[in-house]
Amino acid sequence: RSDLAATVQRELLAPGGLATTTLRTGQQWDAPNGWAPLVFLTVQGLERYGYHAEARRQALKWLRTNLDWFSTHGVFLEKYNVVSPDKPPAKGVYPSQTGFGWTNAVFERFCKDYID
Repeated sequence: RSDLAATVQRELLAPGGLATTTLRTGQQWDAPNGWAPLVFLTVQGLERYGYHAEARRQALKWLRTNLDWFSTHGVFLEKYNVVSPDKPPAKGVYPSQTGFGWTNAVFERFCKDYID
């Protein structure tokens, strides 16, 4: 159990939330990007293993990254640059999408679970 939380903190934790990988090969899912569905799965995994405080911390960090971008640019994104949250996400196979469904859904769920 402690390996899970330690690995998340040591390898994936970034100022704007959880990076998807430690790789930076320019592929779609690589760092420095964080993606809502994978952040959601990580938070759920932390909860299920009993790391409630860490799950909450990661969910709130993700919400902050989303809100900060929205406050500045007026849109939610499909993915976020979690290493440098004030910068756009790294390019992938296609341009970053705005108002993306999974981002909106994870944002709403985290608000319900950790703020409401």
